[in-house]
Amino acid sequence: MTGASLRGLVPLALVLVGAILAVPAPRPAQAPRSGAEVYRHVLRAVGWVRATDKGQGTGWVVDRERRWLVTCYHVVGDNDSVEVVFPVRRGGRILDERQWYVTHLPELRTSGHAVQGKVLRRNRDTDLALVELASLPAEVGELALASSPPGPGDSAHSLGNRFDLGVLWAYGRGSVRQARVLREGYFTAGQHLARGAPVLVAQVPINEGDSGGPLVNDRGEAIGVSAAVAWNVQGMGLFIDVRAVRELLGRPASPAKKEGGLFAARDVYVRGLRSVAVVRQGGGPRSTGVVIDRARRLLLTTADAVGQEKTVEVAFPVYQLGRVVGEVGFYVSQRELLRKKGALVTGVVLQTDARRNLALIELEAVSPSAAAAAFAARQPVPGDRLHAISNPDRLQVLWVYAAGWLRQVDRAHLGQAEERPGPEVLVVQAPLADGDGGGPVLDERAELVGLTSGKIGPQQQVVYALTLREVRAFLEEARPRSAPIVPGELIERSQLFVKANRLDRALVDLYEAVRRGPKDARAYAERGRVRQLRGDLAGALADCDRAVALAPRLALARVCRAAAWCGKGEAAKALADCDAALALDRRSARAHAVRGWARLLEGKADLALADCDEAIWLDRQLAFAHRVRGQAHASKNDQGRAIDDFTRALLLGPHLPEAHRLRGDAYWAKSDVARALADYEKALARDDRDAPALLGRGRTRLARNEMSEGVADLVRAARLRRGLRGEVLGEVERRGAELLGEDASAAGALYRQALVGLAPLLEDRPGAKQALAEGLAGATKVADAKKRAQALREVIQGLRRRFER
Repeated sequence: MTGASLRGLVPLALVLVGAILAVPAPRPAQAPRSGAEVYRHVLRAVGWVRATDKGQGTGWVVDRERRWLVTCYHVVGDNDSVEVVFPVRRGGRILDERQWYVTHLPELRTSGHAVQGKVLRRNRDTDLALVELASLPAEVGELALASSPPGPGDSAHSLGNRFDLGVLWAYGRGSVRQARVLREGYFTAGQHLARGAPVLVAQVPINEGDSGGPLVNDRGEAIGVSAAVAWNVQGMGLFIDVRAVRELLGRPASPAKKEGGLFAARDVYVRGLRSVAVVRQGGGPRSTGVVIDRARRLLLTTADAVGQEKTVEVAFPVYQLGRVVGEVGFYVSQRELLRKKGALVTGVVLQTDARRNLALIELEAVSPSAAAAAFAARQPVPGDRLHAISNPDRLQVLWVYAAGWLRQVDRAHLGQAEERPGPEVLVVQAPLADGDGGGPVLDERAELVGLTSGKIGPQQQVVYALTLREVRAFLEEARPRSAPIVPGELIERSQLFVKANRLDRALVDLYEAVRRGPKDARAYAERGRVRQLRGDLAGALADCDRAVALAPRLALARVCRAAAWCGKGEAAKALADCDAALALDRRSARAHAVRGWARLLEGKADLALADCDEAIWLDRQLAFAHRVRGQAHASKNDQGRAIDDFTRALLLGPHLPEAHRLRGDAYWAKSDVARALADYEKALARDDRDAPALLGRGRTRLARNEMSEGVADLVRAARLRRGLRGEVLGEVERRGAELLGEDASAAGALYRQALVGLAPLLEDRPGAKQALAEGLAGATKVADAKKRAQALREVIQGLRRRFER
């Protein structure tokens, strides 16, 4: 039977459900066998398996005494017996021409080199079969099963009878990249096999006909069985893990010996993995990042990984029972738990460099298990062995190892637009592809020598990695943002955090800027602006007053104070500050935008529109101006233009959660319930205590007949902001009135549920609380559903009048 192909894998080429990779126990530091020695050892146990109607493959003797041979289920198919041909030696060498064996089969049967085998056991879920042979040639040996699990970085050797060659017993060599479990398995010859099978992903090329052959370690012990070609990744194969072989044989695993020493490649992987993380911008492909400074929470990745985003999500490896979880599905489905445990965090993009394809990120926290990568003191030279760790988006598996070798040091264009020499790169031979960027390239001491760029060369398995010289030069350019010294640098970095909606983090920098520059008016003004955005209006006014006192001609100070006055509803004071700011700087776009806000508070929508138009004329990238203009359009019931402005504001400043809420209100006014609900959800995802957004989501849920959820949102909105109690009652009354003509019982149930939920919020209104209790009691005595609903509606109307006085 031909080897299985992954061309028809459903739904993805490589999908895992529970992959875990062992963090290895110490292993003997013995010298590994050469490839030739491994080949000679393994060849003694490998046969060419010929099934009568299912084709041909490979098998290997696992128990000589019992004459047991292991192969793949899809090699034997449903046959009860197969023929196995073992190699023949002539003149001190192995005969390997396939056609010779086909021609001399009768003689081989007579000599005992072609023997019959009875299929004892088969398992579709692991794609394995066990064959009992009638006899064995005297020179045939057996392969021992490895006692400890293989892991990324371990050397691996294969032997098989691939169809694309005219010879048998072909040797292959590479390394294990990851271990996982196939959720969907693969299709071959119309059969769906290996669902839930434990497999090794190895950088070992196999092809059709190799199926059933052994994958062994440097000691010649079996660690897997050749099963399928990973067509979507060049030079990679899937091998059924030896654990499944043990289950097939009924042999429990023997405990691993605790001995000192580690194999170099695995040690490099385990040590290097501590600094590696997955980086993902919202909805985009995943990339890799490397922690370079734990104290400052700095992570290095590619510019491609962050795109135009201000923030990204960063996930660290999770270890369970001493093993790292490689299953993508775990990291997707357990986001809340990962955040709680510090394995999933948000990062703010500090600086990018398109020419080098690099980006520097400050993380909100670093996983307790993570460590910063150690920079190598020596640059590698051609011929040095290198090691890479990445998270290729085309595979549904994380923390993947790749072995490589340095071919040369060169310069390469990595996508930059400007006409400048390309950055210095390591030209590495490794099985990485476009998009596998941001991961570390490590030397034999597990020290960082480069960062994979995510760009590949024109030849197969040629990868570009930024040298440490380029990385260090980038970090030096980014120093004002990664380690600011003077107040101006701190202020500049704080603005990045404001744009990322990390206001608390921005305040940390601004307090430090004030400490280092106690007479720096700009530091006070910017701190006042951030305080205003956080709702600390008293603190904002105090800071802005101090800024104005230090620098009366600083327009920024007056604009920031005007915004604080607007937040307090003091339109006249805000207008005075805006006019003063514009007298100092007629081209201040922010002053025009804030004056538009103040005029909107006065109910002068046309004047507000004029100011916002001027602000956008001066600075089309000012998200705040678009937001205020959207509010002005909405106040004039021009919801279409309002939605356009809110959308533009969100494109320019995704850190403005209120723009989602305001756009949701505009969609609601246009009776587009679905889009309104989506915007309210986005606003609440950024701030789950946004009371107006809860009010909006509550009414959309009522409109969708999600009564319990809608009432819960409305009650929570009133709890967070008691001034909304009247509006909440109004939304309940409106929806109940719509229901009264259709289903009086449903209307009554809605009224009652809302009133019961709001009852605890009336402690400050004894009269209202008594009226509600009496109204509920009276309504329960009314038998007719419509009259009972009407009685409850009157209670709601009475309460509304009390709150609107």
